Amino acid sequence: MFAPSVEEYERAERSAVRVELGTRALFEVSGPDATELLQGQVTNDVAALAPGTGCYALLLTHKARVRADMRIVRLDDRDGAPLYLVESESFARPVLAHMLTTAAVGLRARFRDLGERFQLIALVGPHSDRFVATPPAAREHAVSAADGGFALRTYLGIDLLVPAGQAAVAPGDELRNGSRALLECLRVEHGRARLGIELGSTVMPAEAGVVERAVSFTKGCYVGQEPVARLHYRGRPNRLLRGLRLSGEAAPGATLVREGREVGKVGTCVRSPRFGTIALALVRREVEPHERVAVLPPPATDEEGSGRRSAGAPTSDKAQADERPQVHAEVVALPFRGDADGASSAGVAGAREGD
Repeated sequence: MFAPSVEEYERAERSAVRVELGTRALFEVSGPDATELLQGQVTNDVAALAPGTGCYALLLTHKARVRADMRIVRLDDRDGAPLYLVESESFARPVLAHMLTTAAVGLRARFRDLGERFQLIALVGPHSDRFVATPPAAREHAVSAADGGFALRTYLGIDLLVPAGQAAVAPGDELRNGSRALLECLRVEHGRARLGIELGSTVMPAEAGVVERAVSFTKGCYVGQEPVARLHYRGRPNRLLRGLRLSGEAAPGATLVREGREVGKVGTCVRSPRFGTIALALVRREVEPHERVAVLPPPATDEEGSGRRSAGAPTSDKAQADERPQVHAEVVALPFRGDADGASSAGVAGAREGD
């Protein structure tokens, strides 16, 4: 379970912290047909992007299951042709490389793998802009040049893609280092799915709650478009991304049970200084917010607790479940932030004392 310290959490709330995230899947896509290449593959409207702007998008199977998610930002044109950066989780690199290789056939477009050339540093907090010479515009996914690389606006602050090995935005009295646990905690509080946990090969965009951010229904065709549109206009997803307020820790892949029936899987579980023990979960649509469910742990493995298990991980057997303390959860609508019942008006310290 991810558990940030109260100190780093409070600093991220009132000032800023930096979190080093290493290398990412990162590709430069350029050429006269670069827009056409991306537009025909991903769910969002790349053709609508102007230089300096970006979007969140998905790469799907033909049955509209998620292969990868990504940020796509448009840089200033090069030699009169569009220029893009495509960025995702490091383990998505082979999938994105294969997509770009096959989609570029017959087009005047090319791509370069920049993954080992840049590292990602996340600046989190309301004062993030103070530590960037030329901050990007306020809209999420806006991009600007910074420190020999790029600054990208996020819902938490600014992400910096800087040359690998370069000392950028060094920590000091005004900017302290933070942990990955902090990022995961804030992500869960904001109700955002992550590739490899709540997003994956068994999940459709509508189930993960990303349609509003990731899907355009006015652009042209892309891989997986028909099932996405059919579900949006004529159907309902079988599962929904929900929040859980837990009585104890739950491992990724743990099974949710109501009245003896499996109704969902736990994704990311965190110990929030403000909201207590909470999690994201894919839950069947008939389970309404404020209903209670039991949590049955998955089988113990070497990866348990790593935070990288998919929400579709196998269930535990009854014998193992009986040996562990029973955990219960209240299902809640997302996001946790903005929920008036979720935090004390006294702030983080007050919420912690009331747990």
